[in-house]
Amino acid sequence: MKIRRILSAPMAAILCVGLLAFALVFAIVTRPAAPEISVSHISATGQIRLDWEPVSGAGSYRVYRAAEGGADQPLMVKTDSPGFTDDTAESGRIYCYYVRAVSSLFVPSGPSQEVRCARILPQPVIQLTGVDASGLTRIRWETVEGADHYRLYRSADGSSWELLKATRDTAHTDTKAQIGETVYYRLQAMASDPICNSAYSD
Repeated sequence: MKIRRILSAPMAAILCVGLLAFALVFAIVTRPAAPEISVSHISATGQIRLDWEPVSGAGSYRVYRAAEGGADQPLMVKTDSPGFTDDTAESGRIYCYYVRAVSSLFVPSGPSQEVRCARILPQPVIQLTGVDASGLTRIRWETVEGADHYRLYRSADGSSWELLKATRDTAHTDTKAQIGETVYYRLQAMASDPICNSAYSD
């Protein structure tokens, strides 16, 4: 005759509590450290870039984003690599980000520090179109979406710059350039909010 042993209710409760305690301790022990993130921009596009060092024990990372002011719902993106480029952020808007590392056992870390950043305008590109009929240097550039106006600078040595013109046009004739003179130019797209101004052109 087989005798089936059944745990008493108190014993079963003790066993469940023990298993839960073990699972909790195991999760804490295997919980990865929170990433330390840095934020920058990709100059050519104005996109926001987040970077962090690989976290020991992490199998993936979760990136969280919310538009300042709470207009958008927080966005969560999963990535296997330590870095993220936000290609959906809108120019001129400010966003807050934080990141969690996730272990191979799907245990998430605590949140990283929160960083705040605006997507800036794309970097303008200058096109030198040579000289016009009067021998003056003609400069053009493509329209930068979202730009309020542009600031064009010139330099004789590539290090000391003077403002040549602030304009809403996309072309300018340099009446200061002399025949045989070497001149450098750079351009910046200006937003209505200065925090979103573009990087200088190359």
